[in-house]
Amino acid sequence: KVAFAQSATNTSSTTTNSTTTTNSADQPQIQDKQQQIQDLEQKAESYRQMIDMNQNKAQTLGNQIKLMEGQISSLEQDVNDIQQKIDSTAQDIDSLSSQIDTKQRDIGAQKIVLGQLLQAYYENDQDTLTEMLLKNYSFSEFMNQTEYISQTGSKVDEVLASIGDAKNFLESTKKQLESKNEQQKEQR
Repeated sequence: KVAFAQSATNTSSTTTNSTTTTNSADQPQIQDKQQQIQDLEQKAESYRQMIDMNQNKAQTLGNQIKLMEGQISSLEQDVNDIQQKIDSTAQDIDSLSSQIDTKQRDIGAQKIVLGQLLQAYYENDQDTLTEMLLKNYSFSEFMNQTEYISQTGSKVDEVLASIGDAKNFLESTKKQLESKNEQQKEQR
């Protein structure tokens, strides 16, 4: 029994010495593995931080894209509004040009009428009262002739006033047309 106990004690001490020797020999490997684990954990943390940073960048870029899309939409609306103003101004210009042409034709026609009236007025005004009495067969014809001359003078005044009004309107319309042309240049 003593021999067996001694043998067991020897075996136990040999195992302890062997474990201690194994522990001492494996210690640098363990430390190396622990260092590798720490390095990998640091890399993993660094990658997590980079992922977070990139996600934040992506979110910021997404917000900037949305902001730019909003600005683009606003600018497109502004362009459409300006184009509508240009189109409206172009229509106004066409309308004013048409009015100017019409008034110029009216003035030309009124000048012809005025010329004819002045010619008739001049011809009738050249006759003296005695000549007018002798030309007409009756007093009523004389009165009609006198009334005609008076109406001719009134008609001349009307045509002159009408031509003056038309010229004023024409000048005003031309100024409006110039203003619209300037507006259109600014809008472009």
